[in-house]
Amino acid sequence: MSKEKKPKNKKKALSWDSVMAAAMKIPGAAVNRTDYLKTTFAPYGNVDGIEKARPIDLFAPEIIEKEANDAIASQTLKVTSLSTLAGIPGGVALFGTIPGDLAQYYYHILIIAQKLGYIYGWPDLADSTGNITEGARHILTIFVGVMLGADAANKAVAELAKRLAGQVAKALPEQVFTKTVLFPLLSQIAKWIGVQITKESLAKGISKVVPILGGMVSGGITYATFKPCSRKLQKQLREEMALFKGPDEHYYFDKEETGSGDRAKGASGTAVMDEGYLIAVACINMAKIDTEINEDENSYLQEIIFELELDEEMQFELLKSLKEKTLTDLEFSPEVDDPYFGDIIIPMLIRVAKLDGDLTGAERVYLYKVAKDIGMQRKEVDSLIDITS
Repeated sequence: MSKEKKPKNKKKALSWDSVMAAAMKIPGAAVNRTDYLKTTFAPYGNVDGIEKARPIDLFAPEIIEKEANDAIASQTLKVTSLSTLAGIPGGVALFGTIPGDLAQYYYHILIIAQKLGYIYGWPDLADSTGNITEGARHILTIFVGVMLGADAANKAVAELAKRLAGQVAKALPEQVFTKTVLFPLLSQIAKWIGVQITKESLAKGISKVVPILGGMVSGGITYATFKPCSRKLQKQLREEMALFKGPDEHYYFDKEETGSGDRAKGASGTAVMDEGYLIAVACINMAKIDTEINEDENSYLQEIIFELELDEEMQFELLKSLKEKTLTDLEFSPEVDDPYFGDIIIPMLIRVAKLDGDLTGAERVYLYKVAKDIGMQRKEVDSLIDITS
C-alpha cells in the first residue's frame, strides 16, 4: 500500500504586525523624543523648551531640513553596516519566526520614521515609561506605508496632521484612530505592507538588501533602497508640516525632490541620476576602464543591476551598456553633501576593479576622480583599497 503524499507546506505570508513586533524588540527601537531633539538641535541653542514645543516653533526651516537630511544619511550608513545577528542581545530567539535580517532592516526603518516625525513636528510616540503606545504603532504603520509607496498611507498622514494639530507637545491622543476614517485605512495599509514584504521579489532581495554585510553589493543595494524610502516619508511630512504651524504660516523649500529613478539634466547637459542608477553606471564604467568586461565582472554587474530598485527601462539601458565600450559621463555633485555616499560607492568600485586582478593605473585614476568629485580625500581611498577584497 503506497503512502499518501503529504501536501507541501506553502510559505506562510508575513504579517506587518509580526515584523513590526520583532523589530520593536531590538534594544533602542523606541526613540525618546525630548532627548533626540535636544541632542539634534543643541548646536543651534534654544533647546530648553523643546519638550513642550516643536522644532518648527524654534528653528528656521533650513535648519529643520538640514537635520532631517543628516538623520537620513546617518541612519542609511547604519543600516548598510548592520551588526551580525549573533551580536544582537537576545540573538535568534529575539525575533521568533521572523528572519533576523528582516527584523533588523525594519528596526532601522522604524527608527528613521520616528526621528523624521519628531523633526517635522509630530507628537511623542512613547508613553511616560518609554514604551511605544498602541496609537503610536498605528502612526508608525502609516509612516512605513508612505515609505513603501502606499497611496492610502499618504492620505492617512494628511488626515492625521489635521487631527493632531496643536497636540504635538502633548501625549498622543489614543482616540485619534477610533470611530474615524483612519481605522479602515490603517487596516488596509497594514495588509498592503505585509503583501509587499512577502512578495517574491522583495523576499528574494531582502536577504541581499539587508546586509549582515559581507559583500559590497549588499551595502550598495541597501543604500540605494533605504534612502529613497526615507526621502518619501520626509517629503510627505514636510508637506504636512505647515498644518501644525497654522494656516497663515507656511514653509517653502527651493530644492526640488526627484523620486526613485528620476533623471534630469544639469547645467552642463550631463546626466544627473538617482543614487541607485549612479552606483550601477559608475561600477560599469570601472569594469570598462582597462579591458572588455570579463565573465566575473559581467555576473557581478548584472547582480547589481537586478537587485537595485530600478524600473525596467533603466535595467535595459544598463544591460545594453555592458556591451558598449564607451564610458558614461557622470555628474556626482548632488552627492557632495552626503558624507556617507563615498563609503558605499568607493568600495564597490574597488571590488569591481579587483575582480580581474590588482588595480591598474587607469583604474586608480578613475577611482581618484570619482572620490574627488564627491569630496573624498585620496588617503581615504587608499585606505579602502587596502581593506577591500
